[in-house]
Amino acid sequence: MGALPGYLPGYRSVEDEQASNSFKERWGRPLPKSPGITVLQMVEKAQKRQLKAMLVVGENPVESFPNSPAVAKALASLDFLVVADMFLTETAKLATVVLPAASFAEKEGTFTNFEGRVQPVRKAISSPGESLPDFEIILRLAERMGHRMPYSTPSQVMEEIREMVPAYGDPGYVDRDVETADLQPVSKAGFSGTMRLFGGLFPSGFGRFCPVQYKPMPKVEGDQYPFTLLTGATLARFGSGTRTSRSSLLKTFSPHSWIEIGPADAQNFGLGEGDAVKVVSTVGEVTTVLKITSGLPAGTAFMPRSFAESPVERLFEIVRDDHGTAFSVGECYVRLEKIADAGQHRSRQEATGRTTAREDREPTLKGGRKRPMVKEVPVIWLQTSTCTGCSVSLLDSASPNIKNILIDQIIPGTHISLRFHATLMAGSGEQVLQVMEDTMTKERGGYVLIVEGAIPTSSAGVFGFIGERDGHPFSMQERLLELASNSMAVLSVGTCASFGGIPAAQPNPTDCKPVKSVLDSAGIVKPLINIPGCPPHPDWVVNTVAGIVLKGLPRADELDDNLRPLAFYGKLIHETCPRRASFDEGKFAKKPGDEGCLYELGCKGPITYADCPTRRWNNGTNWVIGAGAPCNGCTQPEFPDLTSPFYDKLPETLFRTPVLIQR
Repeated sequence: MGALPGYLPGYRSVEDEQASNSFKERWGRPLPKSPGITVLQMVEKAQKRQLKAMLVVGENPVESFPNSPAVAKALASLDFLVVADMFLTETAKLATVVLPAASFAEKEGTFTNFEGRVQPVRKAISSPGESLPDFEIILRLAERMGHRMPYSTPSQVMEEIREMVPAYGDPGYVDRDVETADLQPVSKAGFSGTMRLFGGLFPSGFGRFCPVQYKPMPKVEGDQYPFTLLTGATLARFGSGTRTSRSSLLKTFSPHSWIEIGPADAQNFGLGEGDAVKVVSTVGEVTTVLKITSGLPAGTAFMPRSFAESPVERLFEIVRDDHGTAFSVGECYVRLEKIADAGQHRSRQEATGRTTAREDREPTLKGGRKRPMVKEVPVIWLQTSTCTGCSVSLLDSASPNIKNILIDQIIPGTHISLRFHATLMAGSGEQVLQVMEDTMTKERGGYVLIVEGAIPTSSAGVFGFIGERDGHPFSMQERLLELASNSMAVLSVGTCASFGGIPAAQPNPTDCKPVKSVLDSAGIVKPLINIPGCPPHPDWVVNTVAGIVLKGLPRADELDDNLRPLAFYGKLIHETCPRRASFDEGKFAKKPGDEGCLYELGCKGPITYADCPTRRWNNGTNWVIGAGAPCNGCTQPEFPDLTSPFYDKLPETLFRTPVLIQR
């Protein structure tokens, strides 16, 4: 929309005379014939007192730009600084005038994302106080400066965009009433959905990738700065933290900043987990807490952004790229200095969220303060008719990893205590079964029961036993009913436990049933959550348990009709699949590995609910369609009977109205 200094709306250069003349005629104003200046150049001009005033809209450069003290000094030197934002950020604190802005939920309009999808935004709530949408702020500023713009509604702006930007001109792609934010997509191949600009391609066809030569930062002489510091975002914090740092829920996951190094570096420099350290670069320093991770090579450190108390941007110098228009904030060189004074940093227990054995024995801290009690949530993991693939998937959990889950406080102040898991436990036999039964009796109504596998019910359950009771085999069905009736809640992990899955597939000689069906038949009513998948993604399991620990059992409106969490199963794979454009254009792969949509090779994405396309597997590395194979619909109740043969094209009738198998 012309936000880049060298381009008019639609990515047309300001030096393009024909484009410039068309906007000049439309706006009735002369346009510059050369590009404007970038934000980096603005800061430099402010430093030299060559810029008098600046309007900052929804950005926080004091926190997000490198060498933040220098940036703050430059902005403070302006004669007039106006900031439009939702919160009083570090940048807003320097402003002459602050204009309160509305959030995304308080205004109308559209977003066009990087792949060209035009997404409507509906106003959900009213703006508090005197805050206004950006649209109205710009109109009022223009009027105060003597230029009354000819718009009164967002729909009028959209009409001008459609008139002046060719990509938006096709009503098949943007046929909408902005007042009601109603986007009307074109139906292609018999399927409706949000459309892309350019029909999925760029105006010139395929996009062009232009490789550039990587140039490392100039190495600092000597060994004063032995670490290469990398920085980036984390799951619970985003950007400069203006919004995410104000969320009490997100703070529980990332309450403070940290820096990570590898075990070998920690040993070489005499540093330990939870140590308070000073991170020093050639231009600045910050204090934070040390974490040790095996995921970093020697000589490399990582520190996240978005923590105002430890602004990592302060460590970076403003370094221009080869074009002189952008700055590099990817790496710099630092050293770590351990802070020895206990009064200058948090206790190790506060910093890392864990206690040592000695700390467990001593209930008070220095000064007589009581140590916060750690709440334990007992979990019994029951395996029935299963291949143990769901447990193997859990072991591949990356963030948090399995050690964090079993040992650490996954939520600050709360520890998940896995009391029984036949595969993971070191022990076996009667002693471990006694642990399970002790948990059931002593923690009655207070433990979570996780079930992996379908339940064989034929012939009084003789096809599967778990231990004995009074000298007689105790069936899986009996174990489930006893443990479920005394639990706080039941989680069915995997498609076998959730819907029956492969053990319940025809002809089903053992009459295997899903957990809910067995409980319903016995009249046992307990909160139940299904987490299907063959196997389920470890994030789905861990985050569901963490959600129960953090805020209690999910509400009914947070689960779908099949009792799956909408957070993970709220959208069809077909909706977010990166090959969706090929489906819309009728481009289908002929064999696995081909480009194009895999629908004709048996992909069940159009009927399968899961967030696999965006979450992916193996710590976000890849997923089945990304590897060139079709989705087999393993999170659905229809799996595997109606989704197989897996490489057969999905029947049209099932595509339109999925048929659920009742077990």
